[in-house]
Amino acid sequence: MDIISIIAGLLKDTKSLIEFEEQLKLLMQKAFTQWVGEIFEELDKTIKQEKLEEGWVYCRSDNRNIQFLFGSVTFKRSLMHDKRGNSHYPLDEWLGLVPHQRYSPLVELKVAELASENTYREVADILKEWTAVSLSHTMHWSELGAEAMVKIKQGILNGTLREAYLKHRSRSERKQRNLKQFIRMSQLLKQPVRPSVGVKHGSVALHSSSSSAMGHLSKILELSF
Repeated sequence: MDIISIIAGLLKDTKSLIEFEEQLKLLMQKAFTQWVGEIFEELDKTIKQEKLEEGWVYCRSDNRNIQFLFGSVTFKRSLMHDKRGNSHYPLDEWLGLVPHQRYSPLVELKVAELASENTYREVADILKEWTAVSLSHTMHWSELGAEAMVKIKQGILNGTLREAYLKHRSRSERKQRNLKQFIRMSQLLKQPVRPSVGVKHGSVALHSSSSSAMGHLSKILELSF
């Protein structure tokens, strides 16, 4: 059965559009994670063959699981020894995955971004609600993810997080300036308003004839207060 027929069947069998969308989301997650796992394994076969031709030795295939935003991907990859006898998982190295890493670099970046304004528990709840990611109590960070977390924490301590974020968004200077003004204005509007202290007495020197228009205006203002 093709994907179109499956989606049509879901639409027919579900009782509401909300239920249909929820079921379709699960279907997409299942399909994408399966496809990506199969692609990773095909890529592993290609890399393994290249390494064998270079004189590496195949040992065995081990399972690995990585959580992406679209779901948890399980795949097998080859453990190999190079000419010096050192152990490698060539596919892991090609993908940039470090030992014990359970989350994709994009998931790590999203965790780092959310952690700048939320607790770890809140980050876990947000990701669970809006993505297929389920965070554990401990995370083994990749170099990219750890660097992102450190930079965000430094930005919070140095008060430069907003400027760095605006620059990262690749906006033009004019758009960045307008956005900064908008953020500054929103912050000012959130500040408590000070009560009025009333009218203060004072005078402004008038360097013109009393018969002039400005002179008449000055007399009117004096009579009004």
